Amino acid sequence: MLRLAALVSLSLTLVSPSFAALYNSLAELPTNKTYDFVVVGGGTGGSVVATRLTENSNTSVLVLEAGPSNRGILNATVPFYGFYITTGTEIDWNYTTTAQPGFGGRSVISRAGHVLGGSSSVNGMIWVRGSVADWNHLANVSGDPGWGWDNIYTYYKKLEQYTPPSTGKDVSGEYDPSVHGTSGPLGISMPGVTEDTDARVINTTKEFPDEFPFVLDYNNPDTPIGMGWVQNTIRDGTRASAAYAYLTDSVLARSNLDVVVNTRVTKLTGSTNGTIDTAQVTNADGSVTSLKASKEIILSAGTISDTRILLNSGIGPASQIQNLKGVELVKDIPDVGQNLADHMIMPIIWRVNSTNTIDYYAQHPEAAQAALEQWQTNKTGRFASGEPFQAGFFRLNESDPEVQSMIQKYGDPATGPDSPHIEMVALNGNPSGVSAAGGYYFALACVNLVPYSRGNVTLNPSDPLGQPLVNPNYYDHPMDIFIVSQCMRMAIKFASGSAFKGYLEDNYVGLEGVIDSNGNINEDALYANARNITVAGDHQIATNIISPKGASTGVVDPDLKVKGINGLRIVDLSIFPHTPASHTESIVYAISERASDLIKQEYA
Repeated sequence: MLRLAALVSLSLTLVSPSFAALYNSLAELPTNKTYDFVVVGGGTGGSVVATRLTENSNTSVLVLEAGPSNRGILNATVPFYGFYITTGTEIDWNYTTTAQPGFGGRSVISRAGHVLGGSSSVNGMIWVRGSVADWNHLANVSGDPGWGWDNIYTYYKKLEQYTPPSTGKDVSGEYDPSVHGTSGPLGISMPGVTEDTDARVINTTKEFPDEFPFVLDYNNPDTPIGMGWVQNTIRDGTRASAAYAYLTDSVLARSNLDVVVNTRVTKLTGSTNGTIDTAQVTNADGSVTSLKASKEIILSAGTISDTRILLNSGIGPASQIQNLKGVELVKDIPDVGQNLADHMIMPIIWRVNSTNTIDYYAQHPEAAQAALEQWQTNKTGRFASGEPFQAGFFRLNESDPEVQSMIQKYGDPATGPDSPHIEMVALNGNPSGVSAAGGYYFALACVNLVPYSRGNVTLNPSDPLGQPLVNPNYYDHPMDIFIVSQCMRMAIKFASGSAFKGYLEDNYVGLEGVIDSNGNINEDALYANARNITVAGDHQIATNIISPKGASTGVVDPDLKVKGINGLRIVDLSIFPHTPASHTESIVYAISERASDLIKQEYA
């Protein structure tokens, strides 16, 4: 993500929430209320579940969000700022991984939203549902056919609402309306302006149709492979986070829903053995406030924070918990915090013969200010769209003997023969950080969608409430860096297209020493660059995985209840057992919509 102080300095304008049932602190919360459900985390999952459960006026819900409200924070509202890093600000958890041997010993930033709406308030807003095979694999792993594609597709249609760009741009031919919902709460839109690189990218798919086929809509379950126009969670020129789309004014006005921000839950407890019914908040003065649910605690704090809360509650591997200062074992669940996975992004960046890239705004603060003012006036202009505008999803070239050999040796990491291994994202600017005098760029970001490597989230034994130890174990498995190296080769081929002749100048990042004067690729340099430059995908997943009811492994049953614990359910990305061949925001929405129905059905 870009680190542009000229823009970020404009973006953190805070406005205290003054909406019904949205409170700045526990001190504002009425003391005489009781709740059926306490939702820990007001992120993507928590926002959906709270909204859906309180559709029944007889069901009361309290949401506790560690971060601030998203309202009035430009970084969580302006679509263009989705391209800009929020690390170091109060709306990011500011996690950093442990030193990664696969990255040459580097530690890397691991972003996660610390704000109402969670990561849907700070991510890149790219809407990709995941392949049919991904969801059918979840159904098989969990033993519940309700998690399969046919059922999940109905939830996607239910939650989506396609909305045209606020700029009025004609986007016919850029997506397939027949495969999208039209009346759901979540706005899905297309880029609202035109960039110089648009035609270059699309023309390259025509020049190399076998390697890079154009696809009208990669969210069509029948056409998951190919390059097409990016779809975004944007509505009316504004970021459509879960907080924006679900926790609307009318929802917050419900008498049976209270949402409290700036309130971090540190521990879950129970009044009886084997039951969890209370969320504990450690206040600034060290005192503890307990909030009880009469039916369930729903943990939706995210892949990393879920694990931190569970371990501090004594729920997890006994071998770890017995070493944590001040924590007593409640339930030995060995898989809590294990199986952590994440996508990996390897950017390849070129200088370009143009100033019409988004780098322009970093170098011309007056232009950035004017664009922001236009957005504030009528939600149009460049800042009403995100970046990128095109992305492609591809499989490895299975006619290549080297690919065949790797798959024969390690297996196919994709969940099915029509599910992609690789995403290649076209960016009209530098995604890795530039100074105010840094030039103009084009990038192809190579993403390994199907890593085999697995890590974990653990706690510091001497400071369990401090920052967790996040170890994704990037590039631990040899197949992972091989896939990235194959994507790098694809990017080199894509950039060789005639549409980029005279436009791309020298390579800036990613190909140092890789291509000699004769066009040959140096394998050692290719792999070295991958290890030295690859960054986190910020799609952390799988620390509390689902498994069949009664299974001795896993953390939650198919209904997302924590195994061996009464009154506790997990609803977020941490339950998904494998990295999906997609961006993960859409996965959380679908999980949360179905979880809401499962809960409603149980208590009907």
